[in-house]
Amino acid sequence: MLGLTAAAFLLSTSLSLVQTGHQDIWLGTYSNSSGISFQWVVPYQRMESTPSWQGDFARLPLSFTRAVELSRAYLRTQRPGAESLPLWNISLIKVVLRDLADKWYFALAFLNVKDGAPTMDLSLATRVLLDGTVVEPAVVKKN
Repeated sequence: MLGLTAAAFLLSTSLSLVQTGHQDIWLGTYSNSSGISFQWVVPYQRMESTPSWQGDFARLPLSFTRAVELSRAYLRTQRPGAESLPLWNISLIKVVLRDLADKWYFALAFLNVKDGAPTMDLSLATRVLLDGTVVEPAVVKKN
């Protein structure tokens, strides 16, 4: 089950960005165990204002380490009871729009640890812009 859940998560979070209107950039979606759907959306102008990156890791505006730190700090405010937040996956994703050609963001996912056992929890995922902003997911559907 974990493998299937992980595969579904990867598919939904690894797709290229899609513009949902000239104002919004979609960064991914997930549903929690209660059937509530969330998505990360960034206004077009907000994404446009983030640092550009041309693929040179020596000049990456935000390090992988800092993206993990910012994500964990954010998740701890959302889930204060989490024992630990081991990193499960991190991706650096390019925005696929001609006029935002050098814009990127991080997609991160963490495992939840309960009683010493790691478990998959889709609500422990984040999106971090290259200026260090952790994007807040918005509710898009409640059952």
